[in-house]
Amino acid sequence: MNTLSMKTWSTLRVRSVLAAAAVAAMLAGCGTMVEPNSALDRAHASYRALQSDPQVTLLAPAEMSQAGEALRTADTAWTQREKQRTVDHLAYLAQQRIAIARETASTKIWENAMAAAKAGSAAEKARAETDKARGDVAIAQRNTQDKAIQLAVAQAGAQQDKARATELEMQLKDLNAKQTDRGDVITLGDVLFDSNRAELRSGGLRDMAKLVNFFKQHPKRTALIEGFTDSQGSETFNIDLSQRRAAAVRDALIVQGVVGDRLSIHGYGEAYPASTNETVAGRQTNRRVEIVLSGEDGMVKAR
Repeated sequence: MNTLSMKTWSTLRVRSVLAAAAVAAMLAGCGTMVEPNSALDRAHASYRALQSDPQVTLLAPAEMSQAGEALRTADTAWTQREKQRTVDHLAYLAQQRIAIARETASTKIWENAMAAAKAGSAAEKARAETDKARGDVAIAQRNTQDKAIQLAVAQAGAQQDKARATELEMQLKDLNAKQTDRGDVITLGDVLFDSNRAELRSGGLRDMAKLVNFFKQHPKRTALIEGFTDSQGSETFNIDLSQRRAAAVRDALIVQGVVGDRLSIHGYGEAYPASTNETVAGRQTNRRVEIVLSGEDGMVKAR
């Protein structure tokens, strides 16, 4: 093995060790045991065999890097507890990238043999032509395989996007969120509070557990928490009460792990009634806290 190939092989071995350490750190940070995945284990075994082949590390470093990236993508899906069929599919894509790296090295070996044969006899030249034909076939096969992988990756991404959208729809439905021109809005009635008080009742934290879980699963989303009252009492008192109730909901979310920077509040008092203030039922409807959720851009549309 020449000096260049030894350096290239050594560098790639160091990168592989660092990648393995990064995966181990990710697993330690999760705090829970992740079930093993046989397809992913086989892909790792294939990649280790690929790294041990000096011909591949010397002749196909780019393809080997792509194989490592595909394997890291599968590792990430596994550590984030994606569905097994998703992890299996990504492991399969990594195996295909590993195969491409091997075929690329083989093709370059044939090309080198053809170049050496140009200075040889007619028989050697004939063999070189055969090698070239084989190389052309291998390249064509690699290009076809590359396109198939790209299509499979795109399809896998589309399936993941669709699954996430379905899951989000189910979560919002479970929160009784209503779609508005400002975004999805969750309404909390005044049953969480005692009359004319801003402190949450003892069961208030449990009632918001689903909302806390939503924020944890969607870290890019923010919320504007708005408080409202009925028309009973003075305007100053109602604005203050609505502001304090919105703050109480925000503080309860923070206590359960939602980052405070993602939550803003505003008290509107008796403004923007949702129903009439002429009946008991209408006034109860108007006494509420609304949580306006942002999109993935983290922006909430103001009133």
